[in-house]
Amino acid sequence: MKKAICTTTINPPSEALLKFASLKDWDLIVALDMNSKVFDLPGSTVLSVEDQELMAPELSAAIGFKSIQRRNFATLHALREGYEKIAFVDDDNIPYENWDDFASQSIFTGNEYTTDRRIFDPLSIDPALLSKRISHRGVPVEYYGSEYHVTFEGDSTVIPDVVAMLWDGDWDVNAIDRIKDSCSGKIQVTAPFFSKKISPFNSQNTVMTRDAARQYFLYPHIGRFDDILASYVLAIKGFKTIYTPPTVNQVRNPHSLETDLQNELWGYHHIESIIDDLGKGKDVSDLSAIPEQTKVALEAWRSEISKI
Repeated sequence: MKKAICTTTINPPSEALLKFASLKDWDLIVALDMNSKVFDLPGSTVLSVEDQELMAPELSAAIGFKSIQRRNFATLHALREGYEKIAFVDDDNIPYENWDDFASQSIFTGNEYTTDRRIFDPLSIDPALLSKRISHRGVPVEYYGSEYHVTFEGDSTVIPDVVAMLWDGDWDVNAIDRIKDSCSGKIQVTAPFFSKKISPFNSQNTVMTRDAARQYFLYPHIGRFDDILASYVLAIKGFKTIYTPPTVNQVRNPHSLETDLQNELWGYHHIESIIDDLGKGKDVSDLSAIPEQTKVALEAWRSEISKI
């Protein structure tokens, strides 16, 4: 099976990318940006801005530059080259020894959880995080300030489309959580788990099938909900996700808390109504909350995917 790891970076090869590039049976694909530093990593496929513009000029123009959504070009390359399992990582997520064990796995025994809410928060099975109401990025802010109950339903065999692997170090949580609490350390999850409720996952440490990756477009021009919206789209389409214990330690690149908060406001305002509309069968391109330039990029992505 051909397996690819897709990422984007503006930095020289990081400790994380050096380790990902050395993994046996995985090929690292790196999409650079206009402001990327010199990047030379033997054993990896590096897509320059010029490469990307030749690959899909309309998509490149619609996404724009200085954008983490340049990662879409790594995905597009992987799909064109016939990769069957596609991982998405960030350059500050340093893999543990167990990364490949979970990333390459296709059949899991997972613990099933449910909740009294429409959306399952993957971090809610850690009792400490549940008690503090620290949530996975993309869980609606409407869930804050009220009780959230999660129930264990037993275990079963799962063949997932998406394997969302958790992270130690700096957790991927909503910016409002970072304002009110410390959001780093070890996540206390020891076994794979899932829910039949829809739930968010990110693009910093996630693996999926080729079929799922074809639908997994990282939406530009909506801030830090680019991958979150993509995850809800997959969930509502019926793709199955399983979560695993941490397989990376995130040593987070420098971030401005204020900027992160500003870049999440679009999602805070719109994600619940978008989920409503998607659940009614509406397409992302038909939703009024989606910026026009995002729709242009989505159409360009779909045009390229239709050729594969």
